[in-house]
Amino acid sequence: MQRLSEDRNFEEGALYAGKDALIYNSVQEEGNIYTVLKNSSKKYVDNFEVIKGELYYFAPNEQTKKWAQEIGIKISPYKIVDGELISDDINVGLRDETTGSIIIPQSVTKIGEGAFAKVDVRTLVIPPTVKEISRNAFRGNTTLEEVIFQTRMIKGKEEGLEKIGEFAFFECRKLKTIKMPNTVTEIGEEVFNNCTSLSEVVLSNNLTQIPYHSFAYCSSITEIVIPEKVKKIGGYAMRNCNSLKSVTITKGLENIATSTFLNCKNLNTINIIENENFKFKEGVLLNKDETNIIFLSASVLQQGDTFNVPNKVKSLGGGLIDGYNNIKKVQIPASVTSIGVEFYTTSLTHVEIDENNPNYCSTGEVIYNKEKTVLYKHLNTRTNVNIEEGVNIIAERAFMGCSNLTSVTLPNSLTEIWYEGFAMIWNLKSIHIGKNLRSLDPMTFWSSRNITDFTIDEANEFYETDGTTIYNKGRTKIVTVLPSVQYYTIPSGITEIGNLAFYNQNIKEITIPEGVISIRR
Repeated sequence: MQRLSEDRNFEEGALYAGKDALIYNSVQEEGNIYTVLKNSSKKYVDNFEVIKGELYYFAPNEQTKKWAQEIGIKISPYKIVDGELISDDINVGLRDETTGSIIIPQSVTKIGEGAFAKVDVRTLVIPPTVKEISRNAFRGNTTLEEVIFQTRMIKGKEEGLEKIGEFAFFECRKLKTIKMPNTVTEIGEEVFNNCTSLSEVVLSNNLTQIPYHSFAYCSSITEIVIPEKVKKIGGYAMRNCNSLKSVTITKGLENIATSTFLNCKNLNTINIIENENFKFKEGVLLNKDETNIIFLSASVLQQGDTFNVPNKVKSLGGGLIDGYNNIKKVQIPASVTSIGVEFYTTSLTHVEIDENNPNYCSTGEVIYNKEKTVLYKHLNTRTNVNIEEGVNIIAERAFMGCSNLTSVTLPNSLTEIWYEGFAMIWNLKSIHIGKNLRSLDPMTFWSSRNITDFTIDEANEFYETDGTTIYNKGRTKIVTVLPSVQYYTIPSGITEIGNLAFYNQNIKEITIPEGVISIRR
């Protein structure tokens, strides 16, 4: 937005010109200000807007605001800087009290972050001059029901909104309809997440991607058509869309995350139009060569307590059977060479793997690599576990969520525990680490807050413990503190706090002595 001269005489002259021009053009009710102030310099005209037949002035400072008010020109209730509508509660000022609607001024090119997060508005009209809606612009708005996007043709090209930032409409729970103009080419992550009343969605024909959690928890959507230019749908994009019954995939789509339709239990119809990358048959959405399962419908998973993985499948992604607690057993063929960390659910009690599988084997309740040196997953079946000798690695999230587990003894052969290996085990109280462990992720015991009996073999050359803290050998560095600790004083002799040592733990108060010289992120 252009700033007017600070010289009062010059400034008032520009303002009077605006007022006089309005008098001669009073029949103009809406539109571009240049049609009203035809002979004025753009330097000053940019500060005026005609709204509902009245001239409004966007005062760049308090002095010019005062001058405008003195000569009877109305001051815009919006806060606009260089074309960006800034976050401010005063943005409610031009709301139509009868309809609850707001028409964004045409001088706006960008709706700023949080600009309407707290504004009481039911209908919002966005003119074609607005090119971008910033992240969080409407986040958590409790009244917004409808957004109308306007476009215009300039020299044969449609102009209008081009980008909607991440979280822009997050948790707008009264929003009912979104009809994107085809000028939109980009939407951000979680843009409509948790818009629980959103029942009608029309996507722009020029979108190329539907990102992570875009429409997650939009529980009123019943159908959606993926435009031809969309190449990729990100993880959890339509997670928990409980009313979603029909999805249409057109010819451009190349990649769909296996978690895209997580817990969409009413989705039983997937129409594939001129797309050779995917197949939907007998309730299963697969890639073209049927080696990757993308989605399993309720018609497949609610038939009994066992899921038999089709013979050609090579990859099992996370979330495929999540939410179907009736599934107790999974049979995995020899063709499967990759199993995602989050494929397994807490309801599973038995996993059977074909003996000819080249990468995996199973005892029924424990999944290993073929050589039984890596423990990938222990199902939630036991209270006490003694991991057998020969296991070198506890893999990522191997025991995560095993709510029955109370005690674990790790073998001396164990050398590594990966990220969140024993995370979120609410009843875990006792765990013993052997003498050869040399690599322990600081997030290993994240949120397992009831561990009271924790020991490390005294012969271990890499770690030692006092029962609540895991140190390096020699106790100069804190590797991590157990989640059961709330009030903590760093012992004397510690010079370094390791990476993520206190991250997302249960610490309420911490005392750091003078000797600490290094604190990692």
